[in-house]
Amino acid sequence: MTFHFMTASGSATGHHGKASLLQTAKPSACPTYRDRIMKTIDSSVVDLQGAVGHLPPGSEEKILALRHHLHANPELSNQGYATQKKIAEMLTFEGIHDPGIFHATGLYVDIVGEGNGTPLKVVVRGDIDALPVEEARSDLPFRSRHPGKMHARGRDAHASAAFGVVLAALAQRKHSAGTVRVVFQPAEEAEPLGGRTVAGQGLLEGFDCAVGMHVNPEIQSGTFSVLVGPVTKSSDEFRVIFKGKRSHCAWPELGVDAIAIACAFVNEAQKLISRESHVDEASVISIGQFQGGEATNIVCDRGVIDGTRRTRSLDARRNLCRRLEELARHIALMHRGEAGFQLTAGEPAVVNYPIVSQYATPAIGGFLGKGAGPDETSRESGMISASMPRSYHQSTSGLDVTTRISETSLMFTHPSLAFRIRMFYGQRAQPGPSLGHSSVPYRKMES
Repeated sequence: MTFHFMTASGSATGHHGKASLLQTAKPSACPTYRDRIMKTIDSSVVDLQGAVGHLPPGSEEKILALRHHLHANPELSNQGYATQKKIAEMLTFEGIHDPGIFHATGLYVDIVGEGNGTPLKVVVRGDIDALPVEEARSDLPFRSRHPGKMHARGRDAHASAAFGVVLAALAQRKHSAGTVRVVFQPAEEAEPLGGRTVAGQGLLEGFDCAVGMHVNPEIQSGTFSVLVGPVTKSSDEFRVIFKGKRSHCAWPELGVDAIAIACAFVNEAQKLISRESHVDEASVISIGQFQGGEATNIVCDRGVIDGTRRTRSLDARRNLCRRLEELARHIALMHRGEAGFQLTAGEPAVVNYPIVSQYATPAIGGFLGKGAGPDETSRESGMISASMPRSYHQSTSGLDVTTRISETSLMFTHPSLAFRIRMFYGQRAQPGPSLGHSSVPYRKMES
């Protein structure tokens, strides 16, 4: 499990708006913010195993029941009405009857502490949508019931983790100060983006920190990691339309081959990484779609390329945008053609907040696993971290499209999130009954 405490610069509008690529996190401008965070964390440093006891009896069954239901009934981005209904039903059973609704299929709840302590306010985010992937395994009792849809990215675990935070926060409410807002966010990767709605509708306003989690199959099951600095990369989509001139293949000199132009662009684009980008930036340009041609004996007059660019820094993000457009137009001109360039700004990079990251390791105690390096993916939590200090962590749950999540590790996901809730919630709650998972081994971080 990787804890990502972050702030990031960067926000984006949708397909129809220009991206604003620089936004300063408001809390960092407050001279007392560092002191508040440090004081609260210092007063709440306990081990992870102790956090397990703060989930009330029966929580394990509820958490896993939600995870199994969501996995068996996956819904794609911006289509998750049944998912929303199920989560709302689970919340109602816990006494929460009127969750807030956003982005049509998302929902959020606020749990306000009634105890003493520093009244910090924290947002916890868990995404809820599935992917258009066919589930290969047929031996799971809770395998996907919907052909071509699957929780292949672990969001069934993310949503159930967020629900586990609700259970823990409710159990600790009388002993804690502050507010916990748990956001069940849809549409992480499909427009219109749910994360943009979270920020745009003001769901983060007035809160001090945000916490997120993502499972990661590359980290050994039962381990955690805290990262400082960039955790994910920004992700932007681009389209290049090359225009040539149609001709019969018997007379290629009379035409302008758009496919040849597009192929030259694909090859040259990678040099923007290997010859123009700093090695530590680790930028990525990927061409995912290539369309062109109507017949085997006709010189193609139109080629369309769709791809993504991923960067860690704002400077690299801007530079690659400029250079991709220049490259497309110059290559087209060199081949007697034309090029049009379109950019759709997506998620900003998620960048861990250094102060909170500094105190995350002792707060988790001796149960951190080996640190995971920054991955190549982009998360909508960049929309959130663009607005406030944020924690975003990866969990090792043994996940891929054919292997189910290790539910023993999954059960530690929830108390670990709940623990960070306690860290920011204010007053440390009194230990409650254990769920019996404290014997799960956790490796200490190796320096």
